[in-house]
Amino acid sequence: MKTMKTKIALYKKIIQENSLRRIPFFHSSHLETYTYDLKQEFANYTRELTKKPCRSKALVLDGLKKAAYGDYPGAVNRYTNAIRINPGLVDAWFYRAGAHSRMENITELNHDYAKAICLDPDNPKIKFNRGVCHASYWEFHLALSDYNDVIAKNPSIAEFYSYRGWTKSMLDDHLGALKDYNRASVLNPMVRIFHSGRGFARLATGDFKGAIEDLDIEITNHSQKFENFFSRGISRMAIGDYQGAIDDFNQALLKGSWIHETYTQKGFALFHLNEFESALSEFQLSLRKSNKNPMACFGKGMTKLALGDKCMHPACHIL
Repeated sequence: MKTMKTKIALYKKIIQENSLRRIPFFHSSHLETYTYDLKQEFANYTRELTKKPCRSKALVLDGLKKAAYGDYPGAVNRYTNAIRINPGLVDAWFYRAGAHSRMENITELNHDYAKAICLDPDNPKIKFNRGVCHASYWEFHLALSDYNDVIAKNPSIAEFYSYRGWTKSMLDDHLGALKDYNRASVLNPMVRIFHSGRGFARLATGDFKGAIEDLDIEITNHSQKFENFFSRGISRMAIGDYQGAIDDFNQALLKGSWIHETYTQKGFALFHLNEFESALSEFQLSLRKSNKNPMACFGKGMTKLALGDKCMHPACHIL
C-alpha cells in the first residue's frame, strides 16, 4: 500500500513530465518588417542627393521621411511616383515593399520584393527583408527558403543566421536553430541574438540552465514580454526552482497573454511546493478562463487526489 507521501511524489513526477511535454511557443513580435533604420536610410539618401540631384531619388527620399514618421500610404505614393519616373530604380521597389508590409498588403509587398530581386538579384538585403516579412506573417517555410538562399551566397553575415534560427524554432527545428544562433555569435559576438528564441530552443532541447541564461539577458536588456517570463518560468520549474517559476508566472500574468496556461503552470509549481490548496485555486482560475484546458483539468484532478479527494476530475484520464 503506497503512503500518501509516495503518491504525491509520483503525482509530481507525472505533472513534471506532462507540463514539459506541452510547452507552447509564441510568435514573437520583435521581428520587425524593417531590418533597417529608416532615419539612417533617410540620412544616407540625403547625402547622396546633395552630391548628385535626381528627381526619382528625391521622391524616394520623401517616401523614407514619411515612412519614418508612420505615414505609410504617403510613402507608397512617393515610391510609386519614383517608379513611374524610373521603373529600374531598385530602391523604390524595395522601400515600397517595406511600406506595404507595414500596412499588411501581402500581395503588393510580394510583388514589389519580386521586382526588386529581379532588378538586383545579388543584393542580399532584398531577399533577406522579404524573408523577415514572410516570417512576420507566419509564412515560415517561405522565410526559411529566402534565408537559405541569402546565407548560401553570404555565409559570413551573423544577422542572417540569427533570423534563420528564430524561423527554424517556429518550425520545431530547435537543434537547427541552436546551430544558427551559435554560428551568429561566432561570426559577430555583438550581433543582436534573439535570446528569447534561443532560450526557447534550449528549453525545448532540455538545456534548462542555458534557457534561463538567455531569457535573463532578453528580459534584462531587451524585452519584458509575456513569453519571456513564461518560458523562463517553465525552465526554472524544470530545474526545481519552483518559487522562481511562480515569480515569473506572476510577471507573465501581469502582461495579460495566455492567462489560462500561465495559471496552469503556476498551479503545477505550487503543487511541487506542497501548497495544494493554492494550486487548486490556480487550476480553477485557469478553467474559468478556458474550460477546454486538459492540463488544468489534469492538475486539478491530481491536486484533489493529493488533498484526499478520490473523485478525480474525469478529464485527467485523457492525458
